[in-house]
Amino acid sequence: MEELHIGKRIRDLRKKKGMSLAVLAEKSETSAGLISQIERNLVAPSVFIMYRIAQSLDIDISYFFNTETAYNLQRKGTHQVMSTNHGLNSHILLNSEQPGRPYDFLYLILKGGEHYKKDCIAHNGEECVYILSGTMHFIIDDEELVLNPGDSLHFNSTHPHLYLNKGKEDCESIWVISPRFF
Repeated sequence: MEELHIGKRIRDLRKKKGMSLAVLAEKSETSAGLISQIERNLVAPSVFIMYRIAQSLDIDISYFFNTETAYNLQRKGTHQVMSTNHGLNSHILLNSEQPGRPYDFLYLILKGGEHYKKDCIAHNGEECVYILSGTMHFIIDDEELVLNPGDSLHFNSTHPHLYLNKGKEDCESIWVISPRFF
């Protein structure tokens, strides 16, 4: 158990969230004494106790087993690529599959010369896009905006929105979408 530092992870996250031992104990239906012992690595918690603590801290239980370093490097050619709209869009996930990650960080390529139409979508969260090259036509709340290289747009995703490439040149952009979409 020591190599996973479960006790330290619980204590650090509990303190970061401003939660006392007593509050975590009450939320997780566990005694404060047991949580204190777990945090000091005096006892190893059962999976059931870890699950209840994780739920009380609003995290996935996999957080305790994540032994990744402070960074996650992805080399060229190793990124996850998702093709949508019959190959007209390529979403390249720039961040790795990290438990508890609150956002997607994407490189999006909209093919040029292929005008397509779909319905506007709306969902919880927010999005931010930065245009690298080409032109993106963005519709939000029935208003059409034309985004060019160097332009950025941040919006609440609960507003109906749609993005299109009406030009001949591919449009390349960087996106941050929260919460995770892909």
